[in-house]
Amino acid sequence: MRRLDERFDQPLAWVPTRGRTRCDELRSGGHVLAQLSRTPGWRQQTQATTALGTWHLRRAGLLRQRLVASDAASSAEVAVFRPDWRGEGVVAFREGGTFQLRCMSAGMTRWAVLDRTDDLLLEYELHPLSFHSGAGLIITDAARERSELSLLVAMGWFLVIASADDASVASAITAASAATMGLAAVTSR
Repeated sequence: MRRLDERFDQPLAWVPTRGRTRCDELRSGGHVLAQLSRTPGWRQQTQATTALGTWHLRRAGLLRQRLVASDAASSAEVAVFRPDWRGEGVVAFREGGTFQLRCMSAGMTRWAVLDRTDDLLLEYELHPLSFHSGAGLIITDAARERSELSLLVAMGWFLVIASADDASVASAITAASAATMGLAAVTSR
């Protein structure tokens, strides 16, 4: 794997891979820069791998959910993302860095990671047909200077996917509720 702080001639893109487990790779041309592998089952743990390390990402909490990133080797907690009701929120690193994840479009197709002063570090541009078909990624020069870059890139993509999954579930629940209510109205006549 190549380091994320390098410059690449070709665009960066998160692309899904084929296989039994849900896995996405961040690629530039033929180079793999990062990988996100989700394990099936009730634990719902995701492994994020880059040239600089491997982390485990997992959702924690029931009513006040958060995403916890732990170092794969030591299991030490490295960063925590705390979302607001829209899925946006703050990533706080144990070393002290804080970053914001924000949706930048009404259709939830553009997401950004910003620093404390609202300077753009990362931008994810989802493919219009389906987020499952991947997304482009822009890494700014300011981001390349950050020690947290590798984990931020992986956490950002995980959170974009999770937000889209959550929106899909909410839509399905709403549609099922509407259908049930319509059926109840018809049968009560």
